[in-house]
Amino acid sequence: MKKYLIFILLFSSWIFAQTGSIRGTITDQEGGDPLIGANIIIDGTNMGAATDVEGSYQITNVPAGEHVLKVTYIGYEEQQKPISIEPEQELIADFSLLSEAIQMQTYVVTASRKRERVEDAPAAISVITQTDIRRESNTNLGDYMKTVKGVEFTQSGIDSYNLSARGFNTSFSSRLLTLTDGRMANVPSLRLIAYNVIPVSFEDVKQIEVVLG
Repeated sequence: MKKYLIFILLFSSWIFAQTGSIRGTITDQEGGDPLIGANIIIDGTNMGAATDVEGSYQITNVPAGEHVLKVTYIGYEEQQKPISIEPEQELIADFSLLSEAIQMQTYVVTASRKRERVEDAPAAISVITQTDIRRESNTNLGDYMKTVKGVEFTQSGIDSYNLSARGFNTSFSSRLLTLTDGRMANVPSLRLIAYNVIPVSFEDVKQIEVVLG
C-alpha cells in the first residue's frame, strides 16, 4: 500500500511540474484604465479567468505548450494572442483593448405606443436612418419617400408633390398623419401637409419613420 501511495504522490508531482501559470493586466487602449470583469480564456479549453478591480488576472495549472489567449469585454474589440509556456513558467501577458461601437436593433416608439423592434410591430414600418439621410444629402422629403414601399409619390412641379398610402390620396387627406417630433406638420388653416417645406438634413433629422396600417 505504501508503494502505491508513494507512486501516486510522485506521479502527481510530475504532472504539476509540466504546467505553468499566466498572469497580466487588461486595460483600455485610449485611457489606460483597468477593465474590470474582462474575460480571458485559453482557446479550446475551459480554462480562464476574469479581471479584478485593478484589471489583473491569473490562470494557474496551464499545460506547457502552445496556446491562444482570447480576451473579450463588452464594448471592446476581441483580442487573441498566441503564447508558448514552459513547465513551471509564470508567463506575463498584458492586453490593451480598443473600444468599438455596439450594433443595436432599430427601435421605434410609434404604432403601438411602446418601445419595440421594427419586425415585431403590428404595422408595416419603414425606417430611413440618419446614415441614409447623410448618404443621399437631399433636402426634399419627397426624394426619400420615393423608395418607401406602400407610398405613392406624385410630383406636380419642380418642388411640389403629393404622397398617398393605402388608398388615402392627396395631401389634403387628414388620414395621412404627418408628425415632426411628435407634432402635427399640417398647415392649421387648410389641414394641408406642406411636404416641400419640411426641412430634411442629417444635422436636423435623426430618422424618418413611415408607418402603414
